[in-house]
Amino acid sequence: MNGEGLRGWRAQHGYSQLGLAREFGIDRQTILNREKSTDEIPRLWELALIALKDENNKKIGGDPRPAGRQRKIISKR
Repeated sequence: MNGEGLRGWRAQHGYSQLGLAREFGIDRQTILNREKSTDEIPRLWELALIALKDENNKKIGGDPRPAGRQRKIISKR
């Protein structure tokens, strides 16, 4: 994914540049620079975007229970 793809992903998933930068723990200028670039974004960024997408899907339409309580473990006695 290049900068244009990053911009499209961000828009599609409702993130501002600042919001995505906060999720990544970087400054907004870094996101801006990457979006202007024609170079591929780092693989780690792509993986982080996948994780954000999955996290947001769980919040929107997934299991309403908090993470960690989504599986019910039944012990056999």
